[in-house]
Amino acid sequence: MARFKISSCVAFESEAPGRHARLYARILGISLVESEGMVELPAEPFRLFFDDGEPSAVFELLVDDLDEARADLAEMGFVAERWEGAGRPCYMRDPFGVLVNLYPDPEAFSN
Repeated sequence: MARFKISSCVAFESEAPGRHARLYARILGISLVESEGMVELPAEPFRLFFDDGEPSAVFELLVDDLDEARADLAEMGFVAERWEGAGRPCYMRDPFGVLVNLYPDPEAFSN
């Protein structure tokens, strides 16, 4: 079985990710960081990301093995919803409707 660990990253999908991010930047009094089409708010201890899509929030799980994690979660009733590969969105919907992103980071388990 793959190993899982919670990440400090949370993604918000929105039909207007730039405006959505600016709203929270204003509320939190912090600056936006834009990179490769993604908008980020470094809201310590979290990193909030805003991306284009149907409105939803996505929390992230770090995994030691992306393919094994996908297979393990599929056995538990998760369904792959958006799968772009390592380092890109790898969203799975749990049996209760919540989206999680799997992010491969074997170094997170070296402690």
